[in-house]
Amino acid sequence: MVNQSAGPAIVKIASYNLRNYPDQSQFLYFGFIKQFVHMITFKRLDHVLITAPEGKRAEAQDFYGAVLGLTEIPGQHPKAAIWFRIGDVELHITEEAGNDPSDRHPAFEIVDLNDAKQFLAEKNIDVQYASEIPGRQRCFFRDPFGNRFELIEFNA
Repeated sequence: MVNQSAGPAIVKIASYNLRNYPDQSQFLYFGFIKQFVHMITFKRLDHVLITAPEGKRAEAQDFYGAVLGLTEIPGQHPKAAIWFRIGDVELHITEEAGNDPSDRHPAFEIVDLNDAKQFLAEKNIDVQYASEIPGRQRCFFRDPFGNRFELIEFNA
C-alpha cells in the first residue's frame, strides 16, 4: 500500500535534487528518487611495487629469485622493473635513488609462520617481531635494501 500523502513530498524532493544535481546521478523513477552510487569495487590486490637502490638490480634479482625462491616473471617491464610472483600477487622492483628504510610494508598471508621463520633464519635473514594482534601470528623481515615485509598466519 502506498502512502498517498508522501507522494507530493517525494516529487518535490526529486525535482529539487534534479535542479541542484544536473549530473544525472539522480533522476525521477516512477515518482521516487533513484540514486546511482558511484564507487570503486575492488577485486584483488594485483601487485606491490618496492624499490632497490640504483645499481642493485642484479642483487635484487638474486635475493628474490635465488634466496627467497620466488618465480621471476620475464618480460620488458615499465621502468625496467623486475617482476616476481608471490602467491596470486606480483612483486615489482624498480631501482630508485634515496631508498631510506621505512615502516611501510606489504603483508602476506602464509601457510606456516614457524616454517617461514626457520627458512628466513637458514638464509641469515633477521626476523623481527611486533605487537600481537588477536587471531593472528606475524613477523617482519627486511630485504637487503631496507624494504620491510610482514608475514601473517591467521589462527585456525
